[in-house]
Amino acid sequence: MLTGSYNYGLVALSWVVAVLAAYTAIELTRVVAQRKGRAAIAWLIAGSLALGVGIWTMHFVGMLAFRIRVPFSYDWLMIALSMVIAVTMSAFVVWQTSRKVSAPVAIGTSGIALGTGIAAMHYTGMGAIQMAGTISHEPTIVAASIGIGIIGAIAAIAIIHNIVHTNAQGPSSIGFKGVAAMVMGLAICGVHYTGMAAARYAAHPDVALLDAPASDTSLSVVVALAALLILGVTQLTVFFDLRIEAEQRRNREAQRRALHLNELLDYSSNEILVVDLESLGIVNANRRCCENLGYTLAELTYMSIVDIIENAAERSFREHIASLVENDEEHLFTESTRVRADGSVYPVQVNLQFSNLDGAPYLLVFATDITARKSLQQQLDVAQEYESIGRLTSGVVQEISGPAVHIADNLRFLQEAMSEALELIDALSGIHLAASRGQLTPERIEEVGDMLKTVDPCYLADEIPLALNRSLHAVSCISAITRALKDFSHPDSNARELTDINKSVQNTILVASSEWKYLAALETDLDPDLPLVPCKSREIGHALLMLIVNAANAIEERLRANPDAPTRIDISTRNLGETVEIAVSDTGAGIPSNIGRRIFDPGFTTRNDDEVGGQGLTIAQDAIVEGHGGSIDFTSVEGEGTTFTIRLPVEAARRLTPTAANVAA
Repeated sequence: MLTGSYNYGLVALSWVVAVLAAYTAIELTRVVAQRKGRAAIAWLIAGSLALGVGIWTMHFVGMLAFRIRVPFSYDWLMIALSMVIAVTMSAFVVWQTSRKVSAPVAIGTSGIALGTGIAAMHYTGMGAIQMAGTISHEPTIVAASIGIGIIGAIAAIAIIHNIVHTNAQGPSSIGFKGVAAMVMGLAICGVHYTGMAAARYAAHPDVALLDAPASDTSLSVVVALAALLILGVTQLTVFFDLRIEAEQRRNREAQRRALHLNELLDYSSNEILVVDLESLGIVNANRRCCENLGYTLAELTYMSIVDIIENAAERSFREHIASLVENDEEHLFTESTRVRADGSVYPVQVNLQFSNLDGAPYLLVFATDITARKSLQQQLDVAQEYESIGRLTSGVVQEISGPAVHIADNLRFLQEAMSEALELIDALSGIHLAASRGQLTPERIEEVGDMLKTVDPCYLADEIPLALNRSLHAVSCISAITRALKDFSHPDSNARELTDINKSVQNTILVASSEWKYLAALETDLDPDLPLVPCKSREIGHALLMLIVNAANAIEERLRANPDAPTRIDISTRNLGETVEIAVSDTGAGIPSNIGRRIFDPGFTTRNDDEVGGQGLTIAQDAIVEGHGGSIDFTSVEGEGTTFTIRLPVEAARRLTPTAANVAA
């Protein structure tokens, strides 16, 4: 019996080929599992060829690595058959492993198929050897080789199945695939070299043995390199295909999300517009915007943003958004009035944002219809006005009640005095008549003397004029209050008219006297050269009233914490040329810095739940800013006091020019 030896370099090369073939098969199995239809079939064929050629190459290189001192050749038909077996077996394994079936079934059937297929290929290849002698096999070792192949294949496929169906990614998945490839490589090599160990070689007696074992290293290297080239190209194809598929998957997901986002934006309750910043033309709009405005999207794309804003002009609009364009602001919040296709209007709250979409400058406009909120605000304003009227009525009644009581007391005194005086006059008239007739008696004279003791004419002469003067003064006080109240709530004062601001200040101080006179001293510094201002005197009066009441409340709050705190309200007016300034200062508690930005917000109040009012600053701001195109701001030091400053435009033309807030989108 002949013994052979191995070229261990070729043995190592055969194992490398087996491992690379197994690794490529794992990747191909992942691809097949992710594909459907013809693509899956194409990748199944590619995977079968790659794994089959790799296994067969390992076997062929391993055969060439064996050296024996007998010349031999190969039956190429049997060699081709062994390759067919390898490819067919590989196709089944790749297909079965890629299927979403029960793991034990897939692993078991694939492992048995792969193990027995490797063995079948090996022993078919052994049958292709042609030599001057015989080859026999040890059954026990043959069985062991098949067992090694099945066990190794099951172990490797178990790892592969887990990788494929959990879609493992990252460094850990590469490690798992490497382990699975080495295990499968060992299984393939194990079947081959255990099967080689089962072979027994015997030369014919008449055959002369070779001096050196026969070997064909060059052929082994060429075959191995060809197989490695095929596996390498396949691996690169898989790599780029997976990259392309991942990119396509991400693109599909991005498109799905974009479509979903587009649907959400389209059905949003807010209006959304995309405006070209250079032309101010509308580029896109969502469904809500089209419905609210009454235009189709096609119609809007032929329009400018200023076409749908009341009293808007392109120049003023560009000035308004300049801070966005120059990146001074990220957002710009404002309110404006939209114009529908039918000419009707509705108020909106707007958030403007600058964006560079596709490298071009765009303005993103997010608008909310605030018609309902405005209606509610108007109702709150009316309620606040009624509250102020109620407080004024109470204060006026209180202010009038004092003089009225004095008048009533003086009238009662005059009534009694006049009754006594008339009785005395009547008695003196009787004495005069009796004396003229010569009938005057001592008794009548004594009767008049007793009456003079009861009625003191000197007292009446002193007190009656004083009572009359006090009554006239009380009447003048009541008259002043009623005139101020009449001017304050003049029925025609809601129209714009030239108004004496100093007189409005004085009237408001008088009408609101019950709010401050028991808490603070009030001083005025009114500019005598103040021009008449075209305004709605009623709204200005209400705004001043709110500021005075606010000042009184602030002083009251400070007194609760510090009873010795100064209590003073100062009101001044100044002519600034183009504007008239009204300043209302107090020595109250001041405005905390954390709420300073919110004091003009609708509905904001610092009052407790059991207190009424507290929202007058919103009304004041609406009257000054929106009603007159003026401004109202404040400075405050917490714990020391606050000054509110109102500025009203003097020229009607300037006042009637839309402000930036009215032309903003």
